[in-house]
Amino acid sequence: MKKFFALLIICFSTFSYSLEIPLAEVISEPEGNIVHKFFVELDDNFDVQALVRKTDETTQRLDLEKIVEGIVLIEKDGFEVITLTCPTCDSVHGGEINLKYLYSGISKKFRDFKMELLRDRDSWGLFSIPDRIKIKRLKLVSRIFLGQVIGIKKILVNP
Repeated sequence: MKKFFALLIICFSTFSYSLEIPLAEVISEPEGNIVHKFFVELDDNFDVQALVRKTDETTQRLDLEKIVEGIVLIEKDGFEVITLTCPTCDSVHGGEINLKYLYSGISKKFRDFKMELLRDRDSWGLFSIPDRIKIKRLKLVSRIFLGQVIGIKKILVNP
């Protein structure tokens, strides 16, 4: 019986604590207005471990280390439509995030949308750069040519 309780204590002491808190929603018009919900996954010190992206159909966990290097969020027809990078991010303070998006698949032009992941005590938020508006929702607006979606025209903050 003592061995059982010792084993039980060891198992629970090594149990990894994580908490997901909502960060922002992204409404993707080019994808038929699919809503992507983003969360930050925190450890027991409320430090960021990952970002989590959820839709009605999928869940994707994006490790902080991969985001620092850069990660493709959406790829279509051989194009990296949206990539997310945060080379200055750390788990304690956050950092500046760059969302690189396909503006025109015809001319192969990309644009950047910059925001900042910031900590406020035990909470986290996304803020637009340079005006520091807290982001609750982003809307990706389709760029259309001859009736076809060819990219993302613009990104709206809190539409």
